[in-house]
Formats: sequence, C-alpha cells, structure tokens
Amino acid sequence: MTRLLKKYFRAEFLMPNILIPMISLALDCVLFIFLINCYLYEVVNYRFSALLLIALLGFFLILIIVHLIFFIVFYVLKNNRFSLNHSRGKFHFSDLFLILLPLTPVTGYILNNLDFLTPLETLKVLIFFLLFSVSYIYIIPFLFGKFGSTKIMSSLGAAFAFTITSMPSLSQEFNWITRGDFLLQTLYFVVTFLLVRLLSNHKTRKFLYIIIMANFLIGIISPFLSKDIGFAEAETTSSIEKSELFSYVNGKNVFLTPNIYMLVYESYVPNETMLGYGIDNSQQEDYLSGQGFKIYPNIYSVGSPTIPSMSRVFNASPSFYGYPRRGISGDGVVHNVLKKIGYKTIGVFPDNFMFQGVGSNYDYSYPEVKEEDLTSDKLLILTILSGEFRFKLGLKDLPPPHDQYIATKNDNFDKIFKDPIFIYSHSDFPGHAEFQSKCRPNEMELFEEDLLRANLEMKNDVNNILENDPNAIIIVAGDHGPYLSNDCFMPLDKDKSEISRFDIQDRFATFLAVRWPTKEFEKYDDIVVLQDLFPVILAYIYEDPKIIDMKIEPEILSTEKINGATVKNGIIFGGINDGESLFLFDN
Repeated sequence: MTRLLKKYFRAEFLMPNILIPMISLALDCVLFIFLINCYLYEVVNYRFSALLLIALLGFFLILIIVHLIFFIVFYVLKNNRFSLNHSRGKFHFSDLFLILLPLTPVTGYILNNLDFLTPLETLKVLIFFLLFSVSYIYIIPFLFGKFGSTKIMSSLGAAFAFTITSMPSLSQEFNWITRGDFLLQTLYFVVTFLLVRLLSNHKTRKFLYIIIMANFLIGIISPFLSKDIGFAEAETTSSIEKSELFSYVNGKNVFLTPNIYMLVYESYVPNETMLGYGIDNSQQEDYLSGQGFKIYPNIYSVGSPTIPSMSRVFNASPSFYGYPRRGISGDGVVHNVLKKIGYKTIGVFPDNFMFQGVGSNYDYSYPEVKEEDLTSDKLLILTILSGEFRFKLGLKDLPPPHDQYIATKNDNFDKIFKDPIFIYSHSDFPGHAEFQSKCRPNEMELFEEDLLRANLEMKNDVNNILENDPNAIIIVAGDHGPYLSNDCFMPLDKDKSEISRFDIQDRFATFLAVRWPTKEFEKYDDIVVLQDLFPVILAYIYEDPKIIDMKIEPEILSTEKINGATVKNGIIFGGINDGESLFLFDN
C-alpha cells in the first residue's frame, strides 16, 4: 500500500499526469467562459463550464492538500529528492483525427441548416469550429507540454470540445433550457475522455480513429437520408417576382390607399381555444367588436410557430421565396406590392428576432438592426456555443426594455406620414411555452398573466390608432397557438389516431379581427386561414375580386407537430375528430 501511495503521490507522477492536466482543463473552461460571455448570457454551456471550473478548483485544492501531506512524509522527513523535469510529448500526424470528434456534431447542425446558410457562411462555421477544436486539442496541450502529459491534456481538450459542441443535441434530448443536469453533463465529458484516453495508446490508436471516422461519416450521411439538402437561395428580387400575386398586381392601378396597421400578439388564439385552457377571453373580443372590428372566430395558420406562419402571411404563399425569415424581415411579397404603390413600411418589434440572419428590409424598423451581427453563420456559431436550440437566442446585447418598444410603437401611431404607411408590430405577449421544453409546473398560470398584459397592450394600441387614424385598416391577430397542451413545445407523445381537435387548435389556431374603413370589404371577405389575409386586403384596395383566387390552399403544411394529422379547408383529417370541423363556435 505504501509503495502504491509513493508511486502515485510522487511529484514526478502527480504533477505531469494530474495537476498540470487539471490546470490545462481549467484554462479550457476559462477561455470558453470568456468567449461565450462576450456574446451570450444564461445558456447551457456557460453554466456547465462555470460549474466544471468550480469543481476543478475544489478538487485541485483537495489534491494539493493531500499531496502536501505525502510530500512532507516522503520527501521532507525522509530527505528524498524530487525532479519535475518532463519531456514534451510528441504529436503524431494520425492525432489529427481527433479534430473530427468535436466537428462531428457541428457538421450535423450545418447540414440541418443549409436552408439558412450560403456556401460561404457554411465555410465560416467550419473554419471557426476547426480553430476552436485545434485550440483545445493541440495548442493548449502544446503550451503546457513541457510540464505535463500532452496525451492526457489532448484527450481532455477533445472531450471538452466534443461535450461543448454536442450540448445542443443533449439539451434537445433532455429538454434543457438555460441550464442542464451538471452530473449528466460531467458524466458525458468523463466517459468521452476515458474512451479517448484508453484508446489512444499505441496498440489501440487505429481503433479509436476508425470509431471517430465512422462516427463522423454517420453524422454527415444521416441528414441526407432525413431531408432534402440544399443551400439557401440567394435573396433576389426575381424570386419574389415568381409570385403569381406580385406579377398580377404589378403595374395595376390601386383605388384605395388607407394606412394599414397589423398588430400581432404572440400566440394569441380565439376564445374557443382559450376556453379549452379554462380561460374566458370573451370580454376582450367584445371590446374589439364594440370598436367596429369584425371577429373571425374560425381562423388557423398553415404553419407554426412564428416564422413558418408569419413569413407565409407576408408572402401570401406556401413558399418562403428564399430564406424563411424573408417575409417577416420586410421583404415579403406583400411588402414589395405595397412599396410599389407608394406605401412606406415600418416594422416595430421588441427585439431583433425577426431579422436574425437576414437584416431588415423595412423602410424603418425598431430596434436598430446591426446586420453584421445577424448573419446566419454567426447565429449558428453562437447557437452551438450556447448549447441549446432556443426560440430566441440569449444574445449579450440585451433587447431594449418592453416599455421602450411600447413607446416606439405609440410614437409611430401618433405620427402624421406624407405617404400611406404599413406598420407591422409583433408583441411578445401573451407568448408560448418554452421552445424545445416540456410544460413548466405553472405554465397555464404564466400564460394567463401574460394574456392580461397582452389585452391591456392591445387596448392601448387600438385606442391610439383610432384616435389618430380612424379610417385605417387595423388588423389584430395572433400568429399561432401557445403550445400549452400535452408536453407543450415537445412533440406530441401520442399516436396520430389520438390527436384531438384541441391539440390542433393549441398549435395552429390564430386569433383574427379586422376593422375595415368601409363596408366594401364584404365583396372580398373570404378568409379561411391567416395566410388569406392580404389577398383579401389587396382585393379590397385594388377593387379586384380576381385577387381572391390567388389565396393559398387552406391546408396545414407542418403536420409533424400533430403527428401527421392535418386540416384542410377547416376540416380535420386524422385523429379523434377526423372529418369534423376544426372549430365548433361560429362567433
């Protein structure tokens, strides 16, 4: 026993094989925390790295104390000499295979996001994580190689980098938002390190590299088997001109140019769906009716959540005509039609979510858009570094206070514009369940509280507009459902045959109320899905009923959210209520 203790608690063994590698791993954590702290806050990988650093410091102190005791016993009291000389370990060319370990999940994320990435942006993401991996696997071990085992430090660096890049998948699997299970994360890291370390000796090194290469190839092939792979289309005007609606109205005379206000409240649904949550919102609908709004009680969206829904609203089409955010960022078919006939377009939002990856194409937008900070490659890099696929990335540049968003919105409602205006505002309230997360214990109570805020905000918005611009078209809408049934944003844990009317409403039902300036709208009023809204409005202002014929098919497109059930022209196909209407109430 004494011989064993002397062997493993000698400075010659402990320093290069344990203490120095621990210091290098602590440096790994510090560098990553510094990197992520420059851009992000409250994300899974930040908390993991911080907790790992704290654990390392604690373990390091305990080890130093224990070692000090043995140092006194075996060296000071017995007058033995010790030497800290350590020869720098050599890297083999075959060690380059280790880079593929942390790059494997990165490659998978890239292939699953080619719809948003150009070839150049893809290359930038790969180069960033290549340098990221090289730093942890080679550079830091090389710097400490004179004092410690480069093999151990390289294995630790590979395990750390792999854990960081794998974290978005782990977060999705275990429903982590902002923080994960540290014990599970540490176990993942330790097991990865042990496997790399055990298989990196001379006899089994080839076996390790075969495993890494096979894992890398599987990661590349899997996305090709699961979806059509193709780079994002370039954002060109010609793609918008492919729109039948745009081509038809281009060059035609418009008869009316009322100001148009589109007020969207996140995840706002009609009262029939609200009653399913145990909430009676009829008082708010009565308020809107009293202000001259027509309530459309049976409206749903063909897409969900916000981007698939609202981009298609502004394109009046199932197509995104390029990047999915193109429509909501101010460059949709509807925006371009309105600009052609002299409208100024304004987008007012609580944050930059609508512009991420594309920038703003509104004539005026709030908050200020820094396009260099919103490129798709940077967003994907930050998402991977964050360790979670969140609905809204926790960027360090905090969004402006909600009160400031409200004030900016009111300022635009109060202004007198020379040209006709189209204003799109999209409030955060009442909001939906956390993205990629199961329901919180008080999910319904939180929604009800935020609904009260949304109702108050809506009343203030409507009152301000009516006071200053009573002859405008005013649209009050939701974009999709709040995902409060079953496991909230998680995929429904039930068979297609068990999908209910309420399950579908919870994800695709949308509130819609419109205040029309004149009764003439009744000639064109044929709205089944939210995406019918602007063909009807354009038919009204052009006084051309043929535009109504350009509405999209009223069929839900993203049926994976309801396990293959769907809705066509208001009728449910599949599930418990197969063949029945999606809505039971007429008003």
